[in-house]
Amino acid sequence: MKSVILLAVLSLFVISFPVFAEEPAEQKGIDIEKKKEDVVSRIDKRIGILQELKKCITDAATKEDLKKCRESFKEEKSGIWKEMKRKTK
Repeated sequence: MKSVILLAVLSLFVISFPVFAEEPAEQKGIDIEKKKEDVVSRIDKRIGILQELKKCITDAATKEDLKKCRESFKEEKSGIWKEMKRKTK
């Protein structure tokens, strides 16, 4: 008798499980294309900043020039991180 009840409960659980499954992202209102564009845009920004840093370092003639390059890179990088955190919240 206990096994019959257990079997009935388990079968109900198995049948009802797909009902509680998570909905696909498209049904939640998340536009995957928009999300991809945002991610690619942030990647392009980072690539641009790194290219600027590389050019600055190659053009640097003194130790002070290298220091300026590093400081400007830190400022730009922190700005991007702040923007990314703001967008993801």
